[in-house]
Amino acid sequence: MDAIDIAGKTEMELALIVSRFIEPTSDHEFFLTRYSEFAAMVRQKLDETCSLDLFLEEYGKTGFIQEQSLEMEIWHSDVVRVFEDKRGIPISLGVLLIETANRCGFTAKGVNYPGHFLVSINEQLIDPVSVRKLDPRQMGENAQDKTGLLAPVAPVVTFLRMLNNLKALQARDQNWTECIELVDLQLSVSQGNDRLKASLMFEKGEFWTKMEAFLIARKNFLEAAKLSDNKEFIEQCEARVISISNFEQVLH
Repeated sequence: MDAIDIAGKTEMELALIVSRFIEPTSDHEFFLTRYSEFAAMVRQKLDETCSLDLFLEEYGKTGFIQEQSLEMEIWHSDVVRVFEDKRGIPISLGVLLIETANRCGFTAKGVNYPGHFLVSINEQLIDPVSVRKLDPRQMGENAQDKTGLLAPVAPVVTFLRMLNNLKALQARDQNWTECIELVDLQLSVSQGNDRLKASLMFEKGEFWTKMEAFLIARKNFLEAAKLSDNKEFIEQCEARVISISNFEQVLH
């Protein structure tokens, strides 16, 4: 897959790439028109103080408050469908909250917190599911470290996490071809990060192994080893190449 130009793209723009993967026939122009009207409506309800509390209150009134977590399904990663249904997982709800906050004059980014995607608006931590402020002091021992788990992240990090969620669901359903396409999409935006590329290439090898395409899988494992300078990881790649060779011998 050719590299995707992600320079300057917002979380919403990248999320729409994920949406296109889920539902190729979705009318994104219609969605963007409706969403722009929605964001403008929220902004009109803010006063001159541009209070974050008022923004969260008005945003919550639109129906984007979810009382409980959902069992994750593929469509929950489609921001177009999530916008229509007002139900989704934290990261898709978070993308909508980030974009709306930015359009209303705030500074919003994603926070790649493990297990539950969060949003930072004007350096205030927000849960995109309940649309409530969170106290960083209650989030763990690294809460005060602005370079740690609660640090705002670039849009591409949010994009990669959305693809990870989707990939996990496709793997659950044993849709290995779709898994490989998603890895290729992640690889296309991972230029310059050899550690990430090595991990993704190893994962791709595992998916090809599931499909019994052992020659391709071996190539992926060897490529993963070349990208890494971690001895243990290289040994793991080599072990997978050997195991594939042994399995092929049994089959033949």
